[in-house]
Formats: sequence, C-alpha cells, structure tokens
Amino acid sequence: MDSIFGREFRDELDVIVAKTLISVAAKATAAYFVNRRAREHSEDLGMLMRLVTALAQMAVNIADTRCWTTLPKEFQVARVPTPPNRQIKIQAPGHPPITINLLDGTINVVYVKSVAQDLPLRIHQFVLR
Repeated sequence: MDSIFGREFRDELDVIVAKTLISVAAKATAAYFVNRRAREHSEDLGMLMRLVTALAQMAVNIADTRCWTTLPKEFQVARVPTPPNRQIKIQAPGHPPITINLLDGTINVVYVKSVAQDLPLRIHQFVLR
C-alpha cells in the first residue's frame, strides 16, 4: 500500500504545493495590511497586531496529516465458500482464533480490523444477498 499512496501523493504534489503557496501568500498579504493599518493608528497597536498576526499564522499553518495517519498499512481479501455450518474461523497474528457465525444469506461479507496487536480484533459482517 505504501507504493500506491506514495504514487498518489507524488501525482497530487504540484497541486498541494500551489494551494499551499496561494494560501500562505493570501494570509501574509492580509497580515501585512492589518499590521500597516494598526501601525498607522499607533506604534503600540502596530506592535501588538504584528504579534497577533504572527501567532495566528503559526496556528493555522500546520500540516494536516490526518489522511496519511489513518490509512491502513496493509489489507487483505479472501473469498471462501460458505461452509455448511455457516461458521468460519479467523486467526490473525498475535490473536487467538475466533469463530464467526455467519448471518443468513448467500453472499456474506466479513470485515476484520486490527488496530494494534495488543487490542482485540474488530469484526463486522453484512449480507449482500
């Protein structure tokens, strides 16, 4: 998955950089005019506004890494026929085996998520047909 996400990021990098530069330029221009106007009013107000606009720019110019930190490192897919007893057994590394009773239906989807090896597996299922 890392190579797919890396390629996707490289494909979007020019757009990301352009948007960031436009955003930074717009904020810097706004800060410049606010500071100039405040300085025309009084030197103390100008100094205070320079501090406020600098702090505001620091606060809003933080990289948003949420989309990269929430992506899975790995995912796996398996297609298996439904057993006659409608039970499947799943065993993930570092976890004990788990027996899952399948819902009534001809096509079942079982979604197993492992957030960390020391936490229990999250298991969800639904029926397509």
